[in-house]
Amino acid sequence: MGLLKRIKEWKQSLGKNPGPVGPAYIERLEPRILLSGDGLLAVEAAENELLANAVIEQTEVMLYESNAVESDSLTLELNGQGLQFNLIPAAGMSQQAIDAFQEAADIFSDLFTDDIIVNIKINFMELSSGVLGTSSFTVELSSYSEIYDALLDDVTGSSDNTATASLSTDSALGIYINLTSNNPNGSGSITPYLDNDSDANNTVIRLTTANAKALGLLAADNSAVDATITLNSSFDWDFDRSNGVDSGKFDFVGIALHEIGHALGFASGVDYLDENPGFSDINYRYVTVLDLYRHSDDSLSAGADIDWTADTRTKYFSIDGGLTVLATFSTGENYGDSRQASHWKDNLSIGIMDPTCAPGEYVDITSTDIVAWDVIGWDVAELVVTVQDIPYIQDFSSGLPG
Repeated sequence: MGLLKRIKEWKQSLGKNPGPVGPAYIERLEPRILLSGDGLLAVEAAENELLANAVIEQTEVMLYESNAVESDSLTLELNGQGLQFNLIPAAGMSQQAIDAFQEAADIFSDLFTDDIIVNIKINFMELSSGVLGTSSFTVELSSYSEIYDALLDDVTGSSDNTATASLSTDSALGIYINLTSNNPNGSGSITPYLDNDSDANNTVIRLTTANAKALGLLAADNSAVDATITLNSSFDWDFDRSNGVDSGKFDFVGIALHEIGHALGFASGVDYLDENPGFSDINYRYVTVLDLYRHSDDSLSAGADIDWTADTRTKYFSIDGGLTVLATFSTGENYGDSRQASHWKDNLSIGIMDPTCAPGEYVDITSTDIVAWDVIGWDVAELVVTVQDIPYIQDFSSGLPG
């Protein structure tokens, strides 16, 4: 479905959707379910937390080497018409689930103009209790210098101009980090320090292969599987949200959007640090492209290019070197705010990449989500929409969201 047609339907459905179309507060004690998981969350622990009406979240951070799996179902060819998704359904998958995945993919195809093919294996099956879905994605390693040059070559508007102007022109990043074995504050200390010794973790960027295609660092029609996404058939789902999301059911298209969003590069390597503390800093070669825009007041004071710590201090999304805060990030499941860092801060209605979801909630992409994908290498379609009821669809060729 075309984006303009969806905008018309959204306008017609205003007042019907139980979820917000703009910023809105969702009660803390309302049972909320994790948007994605890696299958490591114990079933008993999940059930106990749900019974206590606690907010739980565990997001997939499994990273596979880029040539680990080859697609056996590539049916698309580059056509010069922009972003295409090659969805590869598991055997026996229901047609309504396939169609809902396709609707989510079409939304991204409407938003981004990159002439590439993203290959995603999809499934709909029973998963662990308390987990709405799982996603894993394939990764590439590039030098920071290669990423910097690719981002410069990918500039298409003022957001990109602002973002690239804020990035370090050196070949190595100054990283504000903690929990390392060589922390000068003590081995494994949670107290951060500035790591600017120009070794591997300062010079290497890890990015999803879909993101690498968008940046021109991988062939646009590379046939390897870029991601695998499975949603949990144990939950009650609303597969058609054109008239809102039914109470007690989850927004299938919205959750699929979230998981695809990770595959496109919305991820933070801080999650690896948070889950695997205690190694020398050289071992943490997991800085992502999105992490280049992760800052804190303390990292700026320390003269660091990014804040790559797992702790409870506020980390924010900024594309002008930390001067302007556009949103805040989650800070780590174990050492941070109990939400994995590959998400926006929970309960602030920032966007589709929030970490949790409630039954009956209509979840959709916001302008903040779009800016994040824009500055990591995706080219945003030039859309001019004046419908006041839908403020998050904007023309990003002329500037930042208001």
